[in-house]
Amino acid sequence: MMEQCQRRELDNLQRALQIIKVELESVQDELSGTRKDKFMLQAKVVELRNSMKTLLLQNQQLKQDLKQTRLRKQRMELKSDGSPSNPVTPVKIPDCPVPASLLDELLKPSTSVNKEPLNNLHNCLRHLKEEMDILQKQMEEHTVTVHESMSSWTNAEEAQLELENNVAKSPTPLNNMLVDNSNEAEPQQ
Repeated sequence: MMEQCQRRELDNLQRALQIIKVELESVQDELSGTRKDKFMLQAKVVELRNSMKTLLLQNQQLKQDLKQTRLRKQRMELKSDGSPSNPVTPVKIPDCPVPASLLDELLKPSTSVNKEPLNNLHNCLRHLKEEMDILQKQMEEHTVTVHESMSSWTNAEEAQLELENNVAKSPTPLNNMLVDNSNEAEPQQ
C-alpha cells in the first residue's frame, strides 16, 4: 500500500517534470524565434533610418538647388531688360509632414536597446532548468530510497517468516520456555 502510494507520487512528479521540460523547450524555441525577429527588425530599422537620412539629404539638396536656380534666373532677368522673357512658374516643394525634431529623434541610432526583458526571461528559464535538474535528482534519490526500503521490508518479512518457521520446527516451543521462565520467577517472591 505504501509502495503504491510512493510509486504514484513518483509517477506524478515525473509527469510534472516532463510537462515542465516540454514547456521549457517551447518557451526556449519561442525566445529563439523572438530573438531572430528582433535582429531582423533591428536590421530593417537601420535600413529605414539610412533611407530616411538619404531622402532628407536629397530633399535639402533639391531645396538648395531650387533656391540657387531661382536666384540665378532672377539675376539674369535683372541683367536683361528687367522684364522676364519666359514667365517662371514657381515650384513649391512641400515641407516634410513630420516635424524635423521628431525625424532627428527617429534617425538617431539607438544607443542602448532595452534587452532587460529578454535577459530576465533568459535568467528565469535558466533558473527553471536548474530547479528541474534539482527536482530530477531528488526524484532519483527518492526512487533509490523507495527501492532500498522495499528491499529492506522484503528482507525483514523473509527473516520473520524464517524465524516463525524455525520456531514452529524447534523441539521445545519457545512459548513453553517463556511460560516456564515466568513460572520460575513467581515462586521466588
